[in-house]
Amino acid sequence: MKPIVVAPDTELKNAVSANLAKYGVTGITVEVANGEVTLKGDIMRAKLQDAIKAANEAKPKKVNNQMTIK
Repeated sequence: MKPIVVAPDTELKNAVSANLAKYGVTGITVEVANGEVTLKGDIMRAKLQDAIKAANEAKPKKVNNQMTIK
């Protein structure tokens, strides 16, 4: 079985940002460190799942949700 390849942090951040835009999620800051994505900012409950999905599609090691639901 092939090991999972995690993109360098910059590529990961760009991918998550592009995915957030694709899902129409705005107002969220993306931080990436050592393959882990952290999402911060205020989000509407209806967009929460889209934001998490957008981050996971970039295939990070982990997604940290620090968003505040409004």
